[in-house]
Amino acid sequence: MKFAAVIAAAALLLSCSRSRPVLPSGPAGVDYTVTASLEEDMQTGLFRLELRSGKPVEVFYELMDQDGSIMADALYRVRDTTQTVPESIRDVRQWTAETPQLYTLHLRVDNRDSYHPVAFRRIEPYKKDTFLVNGCKVPFRGANLDGELRRETLAALKKAGVNALNTAPLPQALQELCDSAGFYLYPQPDSLQRPDIRSAALRHAWQDILIKAVEPEDGLFRIENHRQFSSIEDYAVRWWVERDGKPLNRLFKKELHFSTEPGSAEEFRISLPRMKKPGEYRLFFEAISREDRPLVEKGSVLASESFLLKNNSVPERFPPKGPLTVTEGDTRLVIRGKDVEMVFDRADGSVKSLRVKERELLPGGLTPVLPAESRAQCSWNLQGDSLVLRARYPDRSAVFTLLGSGVLKVESSGTPFRLQGRESGLRYFGQAPDLWAASAFKTLRTTAGEEGSHPETSWLETEGFTLRGDSPFAFRSHANQLTLIPDPAVTLVPRHK
Repeated sequence: MKFAAVIAAAALLLSCSRSRPVLPSGPAGVDYTVTASLEEDMQTGLFRLELRSGKPVEVFYELMDQDGSIMADALYRVRDTTQTVPESIRDVRQWTAETPQLYTLHLRVDNRDSYHPVAFRRIEPYKKDTFLVNGCKVPFRGANLDGELRRETLAALKKAGVNALNTAPLPQALQELCDSAGFYLYPQPDSLQRPDIRSAALRHAWQDILIKAVEPEDGLFRIENHRQFSSIEDYAVRWWVERDGKPLNRLFKKELHFSTEPGSAEEFRISLPRMKKPGEYRLFFEAISREDRPLVEKGSVLASESFLLKNNSVPERFPPKGPLTVTEGDTRLVIRGKDVEMVFDRADGSVKSLRVKERELLPGGLTPVLPAESRAQCSWNLQGDSLVLRARYPDRSAVFTLLGSGVLKVESSGTPFRLQGRESGLRYFGQAPDLWAASAFKTLRTTAGEEGSHPETSWLETEGFTLRGDSPFAFRSHANQLTLIPDPAVTLVPRHK
């Protein structure tokens, strides 16, 4: 099928013509089809009802506005198929995914009543994954869905910024829920993405509100409304400042309100705190729902952003704390101090063990990720109370510096290292998985349920040690295994119970 035909078929389905059973009436039930669309002026609604029954039956209908006003009504005697006279409704309430305004169709058959939502909209093809919705260009941020679709899934999709669904025909109740919650239904198989709705990167890319820095040092920012049909009055924007991942109490979650119109932006200013103490200061914004919406409860976070304001951190200094001795084996070095013992394998350039006060900090070692059967060329020398090990791998190298306190510094410009994580999860100060944008949200987090790449990490904390980067580093977590690139350097600092 040519692309234009595909788009036309999609537009036809999205026009809100659908057929579904209403009420049983003897041997043959009564079915109906509603056509609810917009005239060329986009202000006048066109309503038509088609009724079908296998036996003579009287059907009464009325179309009601949100306030209960009757917009159209009639009584018909149906046998086989009956089409009602088209009704024109002036100044009709338009339906969009942002503003899912609905009318109610009341049907009465044999003194039995049923009620169904009706959406007035006009959807026309524009280009791939973009339609004209009521005359306005709207990009579809959609997902292909497999299997059974539940209300909980729809709620997660809504909070992730999804506005279009590509799925098999839905039961009537879920179709009506999609109308009331605000989803475009896109009928072409595999035409949209198959995203992970838990992905922080996806949510960040699809959010309706963006906040950008204008003069961040003076507290001047710009808020952008990327909606097509509604202002952002239904959002509240909270902000706060953190130093090294800890909120400054007196500025914790101040709240702002905006009425920025669709497709518009406005500048705003906030009063930032004095940032004199050493540390990494970050400003955080969250846009939350001010009221309950279908599938989205009041207080839900629907957009987020953060900015680095200042970093005047003072590098931590680690005293040697005692001399070290070295015992050489065939391929291994055993380095000992008063409270530390490290085993280093010169054959593959890896740390096999690191014990501080009889406690093993690296039960799985610290192993370079290299091609199979790669060998390392290693050298070492004792410099006062510290030991420096140099390892050269194929096309790369690393330097290990061990102090008598058990502090281990690893320097490498491109060698990944693998170590074992703890089942209880890790705490870190950095970005969520796969959020590589320069403005990505950075705060205190835990890796529990967050497997994947964690960029822009300042420090990572396990039960036994803390990893601190000379500059932000990246690590990847999977199945209790961590892979990190100490570029240019990370320092492992033992944590004492």
